[in-house]
Amino acid sequence: NVTELKKEADSDKKHIARLEKDQTKLKEEAESNKKIRSTLETDVTELKEKGDSDKKYIARVEKDQTKLKEEAESNKKIISTRDTDIGKLERQMSSDRNRIAELDTKYDVLCKNYTECTCRTWNQEHIMQSISEVLDSAILTALFLV
Repeated sequence: NVTELKKEADSDKKHIARLEKDQTKLKEEAESNKKIRSTLETDVTELKEKGDSDKKYIARVEKDQTKLKEEAESNKKIISTRDTDIGKLERQMSSDRNRIAELDTKYDVLCKNYTECTCRTWNQEHIMQSISEVLDSAILTALFLV
């Protein structure tokens, strides 16, 4: 009976040793798991912070895009207005060129008329002077004859 108790005691000691060994392994594994959990919690926190930072960045980029779209629309309106103004100026320039051509034609006609008028005036003056000379000569001849 004592032998059986000794055998049981030895078996229990072995069993206790195995349990203590398993318990040590479990404690080591628990410590390792705590470290892994802490690392994972740190990573999750960092990812949340990065996510918040990314959200802020995305919001800022979207705001910038909105501003750029508004500026692009404004620029399109300005370009459209300028194109309209350029079209008006081109039409005005064409109208001005036509008016200048008309005025050049009228100037040419006036110059021609002036030249003809000047020539006529010179001819009239020349004729009057010739008549005057002839009359003077006739008067002198008449006076001489009298």
